[in-house]
Amino acid sequence: PDLYFLNGAEDILRRLQKLEHDLIATHLWPSGPQWMWGEALLNSVPDIKPYAMAFPFCRLSRELVKETLSLRKKIADGYPGTGRLPNDEVVVASTAYNCGFSMLDVQSLYEEAFRFWGTITRVSIEDVQGSFDIPLIVHSGQKRERLDPYLDRYLKGALEGSELYQSQLLKSLRTASK
Repeated sequence: PDLYFLNGAEDILRRLQKLEHDLIATHLWPSGPQWMWGEALLNSVPDIKPYAMAFPFCRLSRELVKETLSLRKKIADGYPGTGRLPNDEVVVASTAYNCGFSMLDVQSLYEEAFRFWGTITRVSIEDVQGSFDIPLIVHSGQKRERLDPYLDRYLKGALEGSELYQSQLLKSLRTASK
């Protein structure tokens, strides 16, 4: 509900169909234990190199899906019933990386189209749509009725002194019209 293709950005999907990569995603990076999901994966599979990705926009080959399912089953079979289970982002990206599948961070091909792309900052979709005529793939796009409570929550936190809330509030406001 928060992924938007604006101004003909759907054409990027047609172009991506021609690529042979096993994993096409955004925010691909080696995570290590500093990311909570990387730590969760290492707790389940200590000999693996954790990798990360964002899930809102991705494509997996059939072979990668099969290998990911095998790792997911291994994790589930060894789960002691306590602790955090690794999420799909770390399991898919780590499988691709550790098993030698081909990977592409699609943002490297279409930087301008992903200028309003993120997994934390909420974006005013009406304001972005009204201000730009170039193809854009937007995440996390929010319509006004969903964006306002988010902004209110972060304004309250910012006024209480939270630098994180202040930062997120300002990032979101930069996507809004005056």
